[in-house]
Amino acid sequence: MKNLVLLIMAFILIAGINSCSKKGCTNKLAVNYDSNATEDDGSCDLGKQALYGTWLMTDTGVNNPSNPIPITPSYNIVISEELSAPNRIKIFNLANTPSSIYAEYVNSTSLILPEQNNNGIDRTGTAVISGNKIRFTYYIGSGKAVGTAIKQ
Repeated sequence: MKNLVLLIMAFILIAGINSCSKKGCTNKLAVNYDSNATEDDGSCDLGKQALYGTWLMTDTGVNNPSNPIPITPSYNIVISEELSAPNRIKIFNLANTPSSIYAEYVNSTSLILPEQNNNGIDRTGTAVISGNKIRFTYYIGSGKAVGTAIKQ
């Protein structure tokens, strides 16, 4: 009888250990896919390629008292591959200006727009990525702009 009880307890213990789920990224398209994960923990990083495409940008404010920049309520930006460095992307038409700047892809939640001069205008900023939205805070010359882009 004692052996039967020990056998049952061992079975319950082994079954309990095997039923524990391992959290991680379960999306096979993600750069950090974990084949051993059985429960998705929201950490999947689809890489910078997930940002490529057309986004509808809405600037919600520009503060540049010395040189006001006209705001177009909504316009398209295009994010594409930047070949000059592996962690860069190209952003075309930010601030509704038909030119390209680049951004550093930090991870699945953030971008950095390093200081760069484009058509005689200094630009820099950051962006926070959340699903199909990107929230930009960027500077054009001495003015600050804030806007949200939604993937189209």
